[in-house]
Amino acid sequence: AFAPAEVSSDEAEAARRRALETRPELAQLSLARRRVSVDIRLAHNDRRPNVDLVYAPGVDTGRRGVADTLKAGVTVSIPLYQNDAKGRLDEAREKDRKLEQEENLTRQGILIEIDDALSAIARAAQRYREAVENVRLTRRVEEGERTRFREGDTTLFLINQ
Repeated sequence: AFAPAEVSSDEAEAARRRALETRPELAQLSLARRRVSVDIRLAHNDRRPNVDLVYAPGVDTGRRGVADTLKAGVTVSIPLYQNDAKGRLDEAREKDRKLEQEENLTRQGILIEIDDALSAIARAAQRYREAVENVRLTRRVEEGERTRFREGDTTLFLINQ
């Protein structure tokens, strides 16, 4: 006869780990958080000073001009306060916090689903054991009634009942 197996705590923990590693919802949230981290880095970069090296051909004209020349230079811009960059940084940080909370909530939901499934397996195993015990006791009562019938103490109706 088939008897349901109990799920060990090691198997349950392995199921939880495997679910957290393979569920697509968590992978999707992880990718979204990586995109937001790129936005955060870009917004940080926009708030930093900008240094450009310039090297370009030119023409020196005029009475004392030397005709074709090459010009080199450095352009430095230091942002004093940029609302756009600060706003993008704040927005990206808020998105990251929101995604982190959503990821935690999704993770908890997955663990609850796993625990519910494990609980259903345990309940099914318990119901199976109770049914087996019920059958055993019913057969014992039936055997007792048959013994009483052989001794003439009961009727066939009571045995079948």
